[in-house]
Amino acid sequence: MGKKTVKVAAAIALFGTVLQFGGCIGNIWKTLAGSAVSYVGLEFLTDNNGVFDLFTDN
Repeated sequence: MGKKTVKVAAAIALFGTVLQFGGCIGNIWKTLAGSAVSYVGLEFLTDNNGVFDLFTDN
């Protein structure tokens, strides 16, 4: 086997073991989506005067 084939096989084996059960890549999207939803909801509640008037207008 050539050098390039060995490197590709090693990379496939490494990624296969790291991402076997979803790895950190699969969980990152769930975390980002959950954080984005909670951030947008919090911004909606604190910035919208009709929902919750946190800062009164002068």
